[in-house]
Amino acid sequence: MIPSPTATRDTENWGPQALSQIREARRKQQDAIADRRGDWIHSNRYYYDRLKRLLRFIVEPGKRVLDVRCETGHLLAAMMPSDGVGVEIGEVMVANAKKQHPQLRFVQADPENLELNEKFDYILFNHIFDTVDILRAFERVRQHCTSDTRVVIINYNQLWQPIVELAGRIGLRAPFVEPNWVNEYDVRDFLKLAGFRAVRTHRLMLFPNGFRCCRA
Repeated sequence: MIPSPTATRDTENWGPQALSQIREARRKQQDAIADRRGDWIHSNRYYYDRLKRLLRFIVEPGKRVLDVRCETGHLLAAMMPSDGVGVEIGEVMVANAKKQHPQLRFVQADPENLELNEKFDYILFNHIFDTVDILRAFERVRQHCTSDTRVVIINYNQLWQPIVELAGRIGLRAPFVEPNWVNEYDVRDFLKLAGFRAVRTHRLMLFPNGFRCCRA
């Protein structure tokens, strides 16, 4: 039996090929807005300042820190690591981060394929809603942990999805491609499957994000 052209096109919308297409779309989207990302961060500086204060409370200064989905590197720099490594999906964003924070290291990689062959004291994972395969990404993060590593997950409260999407449409927030909206229980399940144990949750006012500390 010979598949019809329509059937062939339909198979391109699922499976590994579809995931690769989504990853590439997200990479292109980030490259397109990379030069303006700092403007969005500055316009929401109250929110990001709150994030930085909480991260400095959780993360001891002078430690080895890995920041997965680091954007411009501003949160990584705020944690004052002795050795800081930032990971982003887009080449342009990584280049911008290197210019802004030459004292830190930045690499381009998808979280699902992360392979640094290093261990860290703290790992920050931001923008999990913009990650194609969350479980696979957590599994790769675990490969960079010791038994004492703390992993901090930043995630939007799912109830704020309509407001966050509206902010993106009117230019108050950087646009994203097909976000994976996951709630607190979804994150817990993914972490458990990847071999982590949840330790604590911090909730922040305004656009309440769930901050989850966990360990391998």
